[in-house]
Amino acid sequence: MITEFEQRLNKVKSLRENNIEPYAYDFKSSHSINQVIELFDEKLKPSEKVEQVISVAGRVVALRNDGMFIQLQDQNNKLQIFTLRKELDEENKLVLKKIDRGDFIGIFGYPCKTDAGELSIRTKSITMLTKTLRGLPDKFHGLSNQEVIYRQRYLDTIISKRSKAVFETRSKIITELRCFLSKIDFLEVETPVFHPIPGGTTAKPFITHHNDLDHKFYLRIATELYLKKIVVGGFEKIFEIGRIFRNEGVSIRHNPEFTSIELYQAYKDYDFMMDLVQDIIQHLAKFINKSSIEWNGMTADISKPFRRIAVLDLIKEKTNLDFSPPKMTDNEAKKIAESVGLTIDKNKSWAEIVELVFETKCEKFLIEPTFVTDFPKEISPLVKIHRKDSRLAERADLYIMGFELAPIYSELTDPVEQKKRFEQQSEKFERGDDEAMHFDSDFILALEHGLPPLAGMGLGIDRLVMILTGAKSIKDVIFFPTLSSKRAGKI
Repeated sequence: MITEFEQRLNKVKSLRENNIEPYAYDFKSSHSINQVIELFDEKLKPSEKVEQVISVAGRVVALRNDGMFIQLQDQNNKLQIFTLRKELDEENKLVLKKIDRGDFIGIFGYPCKTDAGELSIRTKSITMLTKTLRGLPDKFHGLSNQEVIYRQRYLDTIISKRSKAVFETRSKIITELRCFLSKIDFLEVETPVFHPIPGGTTAKPFITHHNDLDHKFYLRIATELYLKKIVVGGFEKIFEIGRIFRNEGVSIRHNPEFTSIELYQAYKDYDFMMDLVQDIIQHLAKFINKSSIEWNGMTADISKPFRRIAVLDLIKEKTNLDFSPPKMTDNEAKKIAESVGLTIDKNKSWAEIVELVFETKCEKFLIEPTFVTDFPKEISPLVKIHRKDSRLAERADLYIMGFELAPIYSELTDPVEQKKRFEQQSEKFERGDDEAMHFDSDFILALEHGLPPLAGMGLGIDRLVMILTGAKSIKDVIFFPTLSSKRAGKI
């Protein structure tokens, strides 16, 4: 039995045998479908047509009555094409006969309304633009295989209005973010993706090799250190939107390749940057007409001021555990954490235990927008020491819907202190911590030339789009998320 694929191949052959090219080079449309609707929908009455030939192009998403009625879809809308065979010449009749759902066609015809009052184009001529060899998924049931949705996103966005709208919203959010920052005099810059040393955060990098230089490189895990070098060079308000790569697990909140914005402003601190991050998120939410957001059955009001609470106070609030005594030993912290059922490695420090308790006992409750502030210095290697408590750092992490959206720092500008922190991180790396930072002597050299007081932040754009659109997973807002090759599905 001949397959659909073979049938379509035969149609390609037949068109070419009749000197009709099934893969056109271009097509000059006089109107988009939206323009046709705007110009003629209200103007025309049922059974009326306009004596004006126009041209439109798009994909065939539905056919009925042997091609008499075709639903044509372009990027923004759909329109009915109405064709009477008796009004076509032999070449156009052949093209009509060879059309399948999924093909791209161009139409010349007259705007009209059918007897039923549906706006249409009454066909004068048809041009085959692209003859497809594989059909579209069932228009009523769409795609049910999640693997196929992620691997063949082009099918998902043809069939699903919801999915297409999410990606349109993502693009508009990023464009508006750039506009917002431009209006307050931030300069967009670009930094390398290949790094000779992984740095800017604690994460496991992807490793590659440059043959000509015979040098190992790391795909960037953050843009931070290069951006700070740009500030050293005299640029005071900068940002970069770009791809980041971390060799970590995949979940509804994590993708190894993701998009972030990092932003820096000289002569400011983390209090200022918290205000700016709040302004950015509230502006973007308002831009897409959101004052509250819903995600995974949870609701958060993002129109009011975001809460701010120190991490030690939050732990006490949620668990009644007190890690704040200034001279608490690592062993005392270990016993307190074990009292709530946590298993603590004997080598864990007070700072690492505080971080663990926060992540396991507090993070998931942070549904409303919350800046969690003043984390331990030891787990914040690029951040200034807190001006009131030398154990802590002037760091804030924004949480919404139970996960981190943006780390915010009063940036460390002291090259001697930074060198000491890098040495501590290097010791961790030598002990087997493959997420610890490497010692970056080039960055220390830059700091020695002078970095002004600086506030910085990094915002996960995929996560932000996810919560603003209500998408269930980060995979739903990335066109082609990272997937296992072992689980490829079929339509």
